[in-house]
Amino acid sequence: MLFQSKIINVVYYKYDIILCWAVLVHFKKDEAIASIKKIHEALHNDGAFIFCVKHKEGHEGEWEDYQGRIGAKRFFTYWDKDELYDVLSEIGFKDISIEQHGGARACWLNCCAKKDQKHL
Repeated sequence: MLFQSKIINVVYYKYDIILCWAVLVHFKKDEAIASIKKIHEALHNDGAFIFCVKHKEGHEGEWEDYQGRIGAKRFFTYWDKDELYDVLSEIGFKDISIEQHGGARACWLNCCAKKDQKHL
């Protein structure tokens, strides 16, 4: 069973950069997209969003045994590079850069995108 995340609907501050490293990977896609929309809202115009998610060919998401380091399974959502680009574009990001990195254990999509002033 997935744990319910709490959606916070109020953005009090504006930021130049928001870093979200290896966090969204644990959200279901609909929750991640809702969070990315709030992050977009929290950025100054031309603010940058830097983050990473996991990629695994042919998989949407799964519970993985985390090499026994925490003694429990963790949920990981997997993204396709084109799908992630489309989501960021639709939300209103520009200058989107997505680089794939990884090896045998994990493949990551490292992302940087800027808030598009015209998409307000």
